[in-house]
Amino acid sequence: MPIIVATIPIPNNLNAEVLYPMTWKILDGLIDQKIQVISYACNGTEVERAVQRLIIERADSTIKHILKHPQKGGTNINVVIPVIKGQPVAIIQDSKHVLKTFHNNLFSGAQLLVLGNHIAVYEHIHQLAYENNSPLYVRDVERLDRQDDNAATRLFAADTLKYLCDNHPDYLGEIVYLFVFREHIDAYQNCSLMHNEHIKLVLQARYFLDSWETFLTASGYSKTTYLLSREALDITCIIIEGYLALVLIHHDHVNAMLTPLYPWLHSSEACEHTFGEA
Repeated sequence: MPIIVATIPIPNNLNAEVLYPMTWKILDGLIDQKIQVISYACNGTEVERAVQRLIIERADSTIKHILKHPQKGGTNINVVIPVIKGQPVAIIQDSKHVLKTFHNNLFSGAQLLVLGNHIAVYEHIHQLAYENNSPLYVRDVERLDRQDDNAATRLFAADTLKYLCDNHPDYLGEIVYLFVFREHIDAYQNCSLMHNEHIKLVLQARYFLDSWETFLTASGYSKTTYLLSREALDITCIIIEGYLALVLIHHDHVNAMLTPLYPWLHSSEACEHTFGEA
């Protein structure tokens, strides 16, 4: 499956209405050249997500799928796939950038993440980095680069989760937070799981968020203070629905023998490595 990297020289102050025609021109041109565009991935900024919404709104048509919530009264998952010149395109987010979003939400201090009778806070992770045999470095919690992929990867790694479970089982908020959202990103990054297992991980994150929001509402907590940020919630919904869209497109509209689904390749990572080499 070819990976197409498209770059255009643009300043940082353009809004979605200006960027949208540029993006559409690239998608339109690739499809005209018989290149099967399956996904459009972004890094999660407000403007980039606005462009993605415009692509859905102004597509030639859309394909809609509804996944019913397993619990009565739960919110169904609506998967909307834009169709451009007959080609369905999944709208997704770069999974490694999403992992950094989860990392930064835990560290920001703007919200106090309340999970049942427990909380997930930066102070516990800060303490962890200074302990003997900790899988984290001090630089992972102090003067850290919030765009550092490695810092986010170490925080959500299996070694960190095991260390917390073995040494701080009372830090249940952090344990649950790291487990659920690491598994969620694993749905894109894991190269060995079957697709049905990937789907389970994606749905697990969605239903966890639904339960979290329901708990906060029932308990009288403000979701703007005790939940993920509005931006993180929006990004999470896009990446959940985006993975389901990828599966549906490959099942219904792509010859799986010629173009198998490799979710870890659906990202903006190729662009970033190209920029880095340039």
